[in-house]
Amino acid sequence: MFIVIGSGFAGLAAAISAAEKGAKVIVLEKMQVAGGNSSRSGGMMAIPGSSVQKEQALRTLRPNLQPI
Repeated sequence: MFIVIGSGFAGLAAAISAAEKGAKVIVLEKMQVAGGNSSRSGGMMAIPGSSVQKEQALRTLRPNLQPI
């Protein structure tokens, strides 16, 4: 049994690789849609707290939903 936490690009790549080698795979995702943060970033890099976010006055949330 192979458990993958997260269905973003890396998680799904790991899940596919394990399944191709014969493992039974379970993929867990906390977001409401498959793809995780990769689907939100549009395939680009998502870097919390970056200078781009600060310039655009975007706030990053910590896991407990408190703004950084």
